[in-house]
Amino acid sequence: MKWHLEKRLLSDLKEWEINPRDLTTKGIADLRKSIEKFGCAEPLVINTDNTICGGHGRKKVLTMMGIKEVDCYLPDRELTAKEFKELNIRLNKNIAGTFNMDILSSNFEVEDLKEWGFEDKDMGIFDNGYGTDFSLKNGDKLPFQQITFTLADEQVKFINQKIEDVKKTEPFKYCETFGNENSNGNALYFLIRDMK
Repeated sequence: MKWHLEKRLLSDLKEWEINPRDLTTKGIADLRKSIEKFGCAEPLVINTDNTICGGHGRKKVLTMMGIKEVDCYLPDRELTAKEFKELNIRLNKNIAGTFNMDILSSNFEVEDLKEWGFEDKDMGIFDNGYGTDFSLKNGDKLPFQQITFTLADEQVKFINQKIEDVKKTEPFKYCETFGNENSNGNALYFLIRDMK
């Protein structure tokens, strides 16, 4: 199948009535900031009948901004109903990679990442008690170290809950901290120190 680029009036584009992708208020706001700064860098994907397969959020934002015309990718033939469904899911789900948190933490500022669409939960465990900076202040402070983990959302929830549970226990009050002032780090140490 081949695709080509054409301009289309936004008013001629039809939203797919069973589009399964939800548009959050934050997502729309982040998308608008991006489009206002960089334009619509990614064309919409539509079928030959002008039904949107990928780009419902972009259409919504562009319409809010008063834009009348947009670039669209069209197939060289009409997509079947099954092809349309598959492409819609693949455009929204089959993202080839994940973010490398080590590269992000070494090369990007947390506040920039948040401004560009990341949320606290995307930062893993760090924005839940370890601070908003990925490095120790004033460089390395031996004997302390900060470690980075990449975790799934459910893992983060589980670990954060365990850390909070441990901090409420009486034995935790007397846990050896080795001079560490970070209560979450101490709770994590307390949780795993006796594991065999």
